[in-house]
Amino acid sequence: MNRTNMKTKSQLPITHATSITGGATKKQSRISSLLVLAVTVLLPARFAVAADAKLPSAQELFAGHVKAIGGKAAVLKVPGMRVKGHFSIASANMNGEIEIMGAKPNKQVVRSTIPGVGVVAGGYDGEVGWSIDPSLGPLVLEGRMLDQAHDNAQFYSQFQLHDGDFTSAETVAKTTFAGQDCYQVKAVWKSGREETLFFNTKTGLCAGGRRMQETEQNSSEIMNVLSDYKKCGDILQPTKILTKVSDVEIVITITEARFEAVPDKELALPEAVRKLLSGAWAK
Repeated sequence: MNRTNMKTKSQLPITHATSITGGATKKQSRISSLLVLAVTVLLPARFAVAADAKLPSAQELFAGHVKAIGGKAAVLKVPGMRVKGHFSIASANMNGEIEIMGAKPNKQVVRSTIPGVGVVAGGYDGEVGWSIDPSLGPLVLEGRMLDQAHDNAQFYSQFQLHDGDFTSAETVAKTTFAGQDCYQVKAVWKSGREETLFFNTKTGLCAGGRRMQETEQNSSEIMNVLSDYKKCGDILQPTKILTKVSDVEIVITITEARFEAVPDKELALPEAVRKLLSGAWAK
């Protein structure tokens, strides 16, 4: 993995949703949903090696990643973040921009500008998970998708600093993943959602993960490789995310990041979502 100095930051969560309004083509809707998901997930190993009795614990691996990116003290100083980047989807001949904002303990907004579709946005304000898509209108998350939004928005979990996020986490194997020797961790969120994470045996850095992701259309397995770790302030973060969702491959490159407080108004529910919650959208 590349470890260079640069203004950068990566992977933050977001989701998609439940009910209301429509517009663009099915292909555009699917691509926009997949792009939103690409920002939120990690990728799997294809070939697992038999478990070793001397495997490090999941807690040791989480702590090792935190140490490798700059240490717990540096991570806990981060009150929020702003990230900008771009994405490309070769199979759809599509390129666009991504902006991510997050704040502790569990607030986040992600916006993707997609040519031919418009702006797809989503987030979690600490209570409500939401999405706005040009093809679907404003959506309010419910059930498993709300659980997903809540889990994805846990601010410090993106740094692998987990404080009660999981009901269980276990190192299950040593494996080859994305050309790297990794330890494989199976974790279960309090919501019951399962996630698999992979940690490089030499650097300690998280190399990727896997989980099922819910959209308004279906469930999809998301696979994503984290690479090009670079310094953003005092913290090392991945600046490239290669995501595979079914037959679609998305490359996200982070070009700018600032670890700073984000005003509450920038993370608040959009007006269209507030109207939907109040029942005014249908009036």
